[in-house]
Amino acid sequence: MKPKSGKNSIDPGQLSSLESLIHSIDHRIDQLPSPYDVDGFAAFLESRSEEAKKLGRQYVRFDLNDTAFALPLKNALEIEYIPPVTPLFNVPHWISGICNLRGDIVSVIDLKLKFGLKQAGPDTVKKMILIQNKMISTAIKVDKVAGVRFTDDQGQKTGIKNEPFSRLVRRVFDSNGHPIYLLDADELIRSVAV
Repeated sequence: MKPKSGKNSIDPGQLSSLESLIHSIDHRIDQLPSPYDVDGFAAFLESRSEEAKKLGRQYVRFDLNDTAFALPLKNALEIEYIPPVTPLFNVPHWISGICNLRGDIVSVIDLKLKFGLKQAGPDTVKKMILIQNKMISTAIKVDKVAGVRFTDDQGQKTGIKNEPFSRLVRRVFDSNGHPIYLLDADELIRSVAV
């Protein structure tokens, strides 16, 4: 009895190409390092780290008013819209409150108030960056996230004016004649931890 022709039947000519496709995929998978093969996996990670080194260090760049800041990408867990924030009593004025972020209670910090930057009218900030160090996670409100910056430029420690955030700045990068202040994530988190 012959199989019926239709959409679900397989043409014998296609079977060989399907088998060759499966064989090709299997062959490529066999070439990938196994997570259980320590030497192979370490070599795979090393090759990826060399690619990352060529790109340079990664920073997430954000703006507060017209001032550009950056944090090491390794300290930025995620970028989110700000969920409803519950205000707290008897805390510094720059702590907006706490929010529930997928079951975790996180403090929300208004860096403009912390840094003494002018507020441009009512609070219309809608984004936050969840940052962490080894011990603490907290969210910082930002006007705009400008993306990820790759640089192997070490920046300069000079050129920092007497700004309220000067002690938190690790380096200053130049971006078309405008400074980008690289913040020390650990120092920032310590300064806002209550």
